[in-house]
Amino acid sequence: SAMAGFIDSLWAERFLQCWPTVYECMKFHGATGWFTLLKEMNAGKLTCVLQIFHRRKKRGFEMSYMAGEVRYAPNLGCYAVKYISARKVPLEHIPLSEEHRLRFLPANAHCLFPSQKDTTQIQAKVACDKHCFNVLQGIDNELSIGQGVELQWRFHQNSPFGWWYTEVEKLAHVRCGTSACDACDSKELDRVCNGNLAVATLVFPQFVSDSKWYRMKVMFGDGNIREGNLGGATGGIRSVSSAEQAAWRSRLAQTCACHHHLNGLGR
Repeated sequence: SAMAGFIDSLWAERFLQCWPTVYECMKFHGATGWFTLLKEMNAGKLTCVLQIFHRRKKRGFEMSYMAGEVRYAPNLGCYAVKYISARKVPLEHIPLSEEHRLRFLPANAHCLFPSQKDTTQIQAKVACDKHCFNVLQGIDNELSIGQGVELQWRFHQNSPFGWWYTEVEKLAHVRCGTSACDACDSKELDRVCNGNLAVATLVFPQFVSDSKWYRMKVMFGDGNIREGNLGGATGGIRSVSSAEQAAWRSRLAQTCACHHHLNGLGR
């Protein structure tokens, strides 16, 4: 009835006030029955897969988002995050005051979610981590030289992709179908673009320019996983909004580049 819907909307508003990022995830997946969901969340019984900025606040992870299973820990009054990784990563407790470190998958990457038409339980949908392992396909028309982007990158085969902030130094469309293309051979760059593959030279501005971690060359667009020339494997690239760009630049200003010159990225 209309009254039941109104009451449900009030509980939804309460959920939003308490746990805004989890709410965004739940709403995307079509959640209803917010009173029940609020009780389950408050009891620590609801788990949601989100992305967490600066994993465990460790060096090397300052400019990235990593996937984790997030729930509310009522005994501590904070979020408890179990990172999804091939390696054993200690649980992290994140205060509600650091809500800004949590985010739901950005809209221009929602295509990574698998079809879940056969899943009716909202808990199963929000706890599903399959999208963390999928590769973002396509080449964003808004990509341009100097633009900030996020790169899918992982260092271990059985780990999900993290999203790493980087900036485009060079960009060229290529035609795929040869081993040379797959190896990012520069002779492919003068071929005619067929719209589904590109090579980008990316720079990681948190490092000094003579660091081995400063520059990376990646091929992307066709949905394939490729070996990264700095190690690990890369997937797709997503452009960031102007608001995201401003947030990343603010974080960059707070990041000391000198200690990364030797330590590199987090693994």
